[in-house]
Amino acid sequence: WLFTYADQAYTKRMRTVTKNARLALRMTDSQKASVELAAQVLGQTVTEFAVETLTDQAATVLADQPVFSVTAAEWDQFMAALEAPAEPPQGLVDLFARPSIFMP
Repeated sequence: WLFTYADQAYTKRMRTVTKNARLALRMTDSQKASVELAAQVLGQTVTEFAVETLTDQAATVLADQPVFSVTAAEWDQFMAALEAPAEPPQGLVDLFARPSIFMP
């Protein structure tokens, strides 16, 4: 989904990205009228409005999922990062080295 989201942001700026995938939808007349009106209000074509809205919603749904699939190599890298000793940030070390303002 990150690629899709990044591609969407790129597409918004450049508008020259070749799009060859299609998606056909069936809806009621009132749903179609609402979509067309919303696109018109935003100054977009129905296609622009639909693609932007669908990809934004897809990114939101996917971001809320508690389970993501990873390859074995990605899992090993993740586990290695969890098991590696933590290094405190230098700013935190410096902060705790200073005398406390609450203790004389």
